[in-house]
Amino acid sequence: MIASLLGSTLVWYDFFLFVRASGMVFDHLYFPAAVPLAGTLLLLGMFGSGFVTRPLGGLIFGYIGDRYGRRPMLVGALVLTAVPTGMIPLVPPYWTIGLIAPIVLVILRLVQGLGLGGVWGAAVVLSWEHARPNRRGLVAAWALVGMPAGYFLAAVALNTMSTVLPTHDYLAWGWRVPFLLSLVLVAVAWWTQQNVAQASAFATPAGSRTQARLPLVEVARRYPRHLLVAIGVTIGVEVAFYTFSFGFSLSYFLNAAGMPPSEVIIFLTGGPVLLAGLIPGFATLSDHYGRRRVCLLGLLATAVHAMVFFPLVDTLSRPLMVVVFVVGLVAFAALCGPTAALLAELFPFSLRCTGISAGYQFGALLGGTLVQFLLVRGSFPGPHTVAIYTLAALAVAALALAFVRPETPQDAPAATPDIPGPTEHRPCSSP
Repeated sequence: MIASLLGSTLVWYDFFLFVRASGMVFDHLYFPAAVPLAGTLLLLGMFGSGFVTRPLGGLIFGYIGDRYGRRPMLVGALVLTAVPTGMIPLVPPYWTIGLIAPIVLVILRLVQGLGLGGVWGAAVVLSWEHARPNRRGLVAAWALVGMPAGYFLAAVALNTMSTVLPTHDYLAWGWRVPFLLSLVLVAVAWWTQQNVAQASAFATPAGSRTQARLPLVEVARRYPRHLLVAIGVTIGVEVAFYTFSFGFSLSYFLNAAGMPPSEVIIFLTGGPVLLAGLIPGFATLSDHYGRRRVCLLGLLATAVHAMVFFPLVDTLSRPLMVVVFVVGLVAFAALCGPTAALLAELFPFSLRCTGISAGYQFGALLGGTLVQFLLVRGSFPGPHTVAIYTLAALAVAALALAFVRPETPQDAPAATPDIPGPTEHRPCSSP
């Protein structure tokens, strides 16, 4: 659990560092507005890692996890994320080496996305398979906590450096320090390699264990419905987070409701802290009452929140806006908290890494990355269209959850790293 939490947190820290630094630093040093191609490269770096390399990384490392073990999957993904992130501050600025600077930066970002695509599945599977059956929801959820925790650390690191240093020093070298700190991931990878037990199924000769030669093909052939369930649930979670639960809501507070930037920053830093506490709580509830039941409760609350968001925020009442923001985070945590264990339980041991990585990454591609692109590019005709889009995504998630059979931990057969998960376990309503 510690390895999963640390790895997931630091990887998301790396990911969000680039996002936050793109507006604060990179626009000045690497992507000058006078060079149109530089702006195109920035968009490629921002969204290419989500549209291309994250799903590809999920498939590559899912293959490694199912063929060679969960620990190599996590360690390899951590290193592949840390090294390019640590190299970003070493790239000379645009006025030193010209267009080579943004090109190198984008390449490093895309390689970083490969590692990120593998870490989530590895962290979830590793923690879920090491947990006792009645605590799998809680233990697996710590991999989800890494996202808000990484966002918080990235925001604090860059904001601290920009506050304590003069603007000249910050642009010259201060912003580089948080990126260099990402090399701590290499130490976490080494610690994981030395201290996290490898499943004994991978310690036996290859010929004596059941392995798929092409895990992705086997997942698509034998478990297509399970894969679609994973994609559908992830679409709902990702769209909910980037619209009314966190991303779009804060933008609306700032630009439409006139909230001062100083107050929005409080929400930006306090929201992830609140999420980090709420997600394990709802995951624990799923251990007692079942994954689907808790997810459906969160989905319903998120849908109601999306429908009342504009009427309440448009009153411009500060207390109401705070309540709307907090309620949105609570509803999202209820929807998100059980999903790590829910996705892990969809697939058998021999295909679990590929199944969960493919389901999550393609769901994130169709949900989170697409909605971010639409919001940034202004492709939505109006803010109320965001509500319709969100409700449609939640409907997709509800349809996916309809195919997950109601369950409690007592229904699920025991599965540990030493005992591959039984292939007869089918947490969908029909085989």
